[in-house]
Amino acid sequence: MLRLRRHLLIIIMCLFTSTWLVQPCWAEKSPPKKTIDAREIAKKQKAMEYYARGRSHHSNDEFKKAIYNYKKALSIYPDLPKVKKAIVWAKKDYRRKQVVDSAKLQTLDEIVAKAKFFYNRGQDLESKNRLLDAGSAYKKALNLINNYPEAKWAYNRV
Repeated sequence: MLRLRRHLLIIIMCLFTSTWLVQPCWAEKSPPKKTIDAREIAKKQKAMEYYARGRSHHSNDEFKKAIYNYKKALSIYPDLPKVKKAIVWAKKDYRRKQVVDSAKLQTLDEIVAKAKFFYNRGQDLESKNRLLDAGSAYKKALNLINNYPEAKWAYNRV
């Protein structure tokens, strides 16, 4: 009974407010609808095409092409937050790849230097007529670089 009285009181209060003639007080006011024209839709679709191309290049580790396509998408339709995030990630991945590639080059140079060291050591040992030690030095050079022709010939010779 008490609940019924409360509900009736709320209804009476709503009737006496200033909005009861226009609309009921419990009805929500809806925001105005945003109209999107065909040009905006076409721009967004074109931007999404560039975004898709960028994602494809990104997955293939072609980061420069991916960044280019992402920037092209943003120039067409700048209100795409996922494209902005994708550019950030592509730049990070590009920098990471550069660091890894430079590290590989350094290690490759170190490997070549070690192989040359063992080859030269083998030559020195061979000139001192220590053929067993020379053979093991040439073998170490061949273990580092399989197709090291001078070390192959020297190893077969010894």
